[in-house]
Amino acid sequence: MDEEHLVADEDRSRYAAQMERIKLRIDEAQRVACELGDERGLIYAAAQLRLAIEEIAFASLVGNRKAMEEAERTLALNGWDKAIKSLRTVNPEYWPRGVIEIRGETNEWIDVTDGLFESDVARTWGRLSQLLHARNPWRGVPDLKSEGEFMMSLIGQLRTTLNAHFITLAGDRQKLFCQVGSQPVRVYLFTRVDE
Repeated sequence: MDEEHLVADEDRSRYAAQMERIKLRIDEAQRVACELGDERGLIYAAAQLRLAIEEIAFASLVGNRKAMEEAERTLALNGWDKAIKSLRTVNPEYWPRGVIEIRGETNEWIDVTDGLFESDVARTWGRLSQLLHARNPWRGVPDLKSEGEFMMSLIGQLRTTLNAHFITLAGDRQKLFCQVGSQPVRVYLFTRVDE
């Protein structure tokens, strides 16, 4: 493998730090969502989860400061859809691929079936965003039980996706394998070895 195309150690460290931060956000959202007492807790948990989703989406840019700053600016000025369109241009594989390791004669990874997939992110982000905007006084108040169940389900999906996942950083050809369920988060350079 050509040395200039290997993922730099500092990029792996930045990715691990980003995953630690995301894990803390998810943990905090779970703590609050478990016992929603009023709309303030709902808003706080929604903010943590929306930020976690944004940070997951942007995490593949940790090795490209200019692209990261552009993604942040696009999100702030133009919203989620344009930010993701721009992100896909920079890195079509920006969303982590959650996997489960199957141990046996030949260890292999299979894709998770109950994680948060890239195709569902925009809808999920939008639902969280609705909770963070000013409420129309002619609409009813959010149903804490229903929204709490939605958030707990989302937390499960995020944990399933991130617990063990592959990601390709923008501009790199190797995949990283990340274990967010580990303490601390572990990130490995994954290269295919042909037989």
